[in-house]
Amino acid sequence: MRRSMWSVGLIAALALGSCATTPVPQYDVTGTVTQGRAQAAVAGASVQVGTDGVTATTNADGRFSVGMTGDQTDLLFSKAGYASTLVQNLDATQAQNLDVILRPAFDPSLPTMPPTVTLDLADGATVGGGDLTVNLKVTVAEPGRNAMFSGIAAIGEAAGTSGYLNAGRVRHTFGDPRTTDQSVTFTRADFAAFKGEVDLHFTVYDVNGNRTDVIRHVNVVPDDNASAVAAPQAVSPFAVTFADDATFGALSTSPQAVTALRAGKLPRAEALKAASATNTVRPQAAPGGHSLWVDVDFNYAGAAPRAFELWRSTDGNTFTRVLSSAPASVVLDEEQQLYRMRDVGSVLQAGQKTYYRVRAVSDAGSADSDVQDVTPLGPFGVQLTSPMQGATGVDRVPVFRWTTTGAAARSLYAVVVQDRTQADSQTLAWLSDLLENQNQAVYNADGQAVLSRLQPYHAYDWQLAAMTASADGRAVSLAADFYNLFQLSSTGAESGPVNEFVTGGL
Repeated sequence: MRRSMWSVGLIAALALGSCATTPVPQYDVTGTVTQGRAQAAVAGASVQVGTDGVTATTNADGRFSVGMTGDQTDLLFSKAGYASTLVQNLDATQAQNLDVILRPAFDPSLPTMPPTVTLDLADGATVGGGDLTVNLKVTVAEPGRNAMFSGIAAIGEAAGTSGYLNAGRVRHTFGDPRTTDQSVTFTRADFAAFKGEVDLHFTVYDVNGNRTDVIRHVNVVPDDNASAVAAPQAVSPFAVTFADDATFGALSTSPQAVTALRAGKLPRAEALKAASATNTVRPQAAPGGHSLWVDVDFNYAGAAPRAFELWRSTDGNTFTRVLSSAPASVVLDEEQQLYRMRDVGSVLQAGQKTYYRVRAVSDAGSADSDVQDVTPLGPFGVQLTSPMQGATGVDRVPVFRWTTTGAAARSLYAVVVQDRTQADSQTLAWLSDLLENQNQAVYNADGQAVLSRLQPYHAYDWQLAAMTASADGRAVSLAADFYNLFQLSSTGAESGPVNEFVTGGL
């Protein structure tokens, strides 16, 4: 009888146990919110899971951590005065170190709701055996005052519109604001650098900067590539802190430009002098923010692998893949077998040592380079002190003086003096030789000026190209370079100071 009662009790206990609720696994999703790719962090932004889930707030560095269950897939980012961003179909089990863009609203009176985006590509689709065309439908809030602005489709990670900062990434732009129906095509060659489970990102912006990033998890089956792989050699990271918050253009500056800088020369000096007869004086933009990226150069001998992968670590032990690129998309000099991959991740911080390695991958296996590190510099600033803005009666052989903040081991300057009257169409009065660790320069001390003395009672302006570099030359910070003399990017920095002055008499 006792045994019988014990058995009944056991059965009842098991039955009750089977009805108990199994805890739902929680996953910590982490990331950083910035105003744009490689730009400043957004502090105090709200991070909401789904439409009514838990929320978190970004810290002073723009970073956040929020708990999500495996069946929760959407994150909404918002802040007063900013457009909003919606990330859809996120895999919470894999989401770590997300890079999220949250732009200031273009017009505060316009809606700050992200676009609604649907597409005809399902999760789990097998792609890569041919071209893939995806059809999308995009609607925006208050279409009478608002419209779709742009779309970017990318493989691996969300990409932006800047050709410079998105170098090496597979991406296609699309978007016709006149219709809600959109389409974009990935070519067969686009999938060559990928294999297995990969995310496709479809990012849509509206006119006000609201952003929706829809993710599809697909299986890529590319063409075979059984090339024997070798370890990439001569890995060399180069960190750039850039005195502007928008850089656009081609893949990168040439390797010759970096070589020239390290040799104490201005890469574009002769080009500026040659073009000076047709130059017009251009206004300076208002001071802006900074951008930060790391270029990683390396050599690779032999047949090209399927892909190069760039891996990053902040502790030298745990590495995260930053980028996968087809070799043809990151080659700088085919003859020299020189390649460059660019890291614009929001985890990059001034003063934080960052480690890199490059992996060559094919169907035959993979091989890693050695590990190299770089420590990005903080912002470098210059202030023009003499001649001051609006000065009159300035000596015809003036002494140009400036002060700086944030200088590192080696600072390089070039003085640019423009003739505002533009007599005889000659706008460039003086471009000095490169000056190192100086804070003043006497007009024409190097004999490079158009005239030995400035003209009397004449209007001029002056500015600097100014850059500071770490002792090992692996990190630079640009303060000003309107004419892109240093060629650290495909465009100059439009945020440097400029002073106008008028000379005195004889």
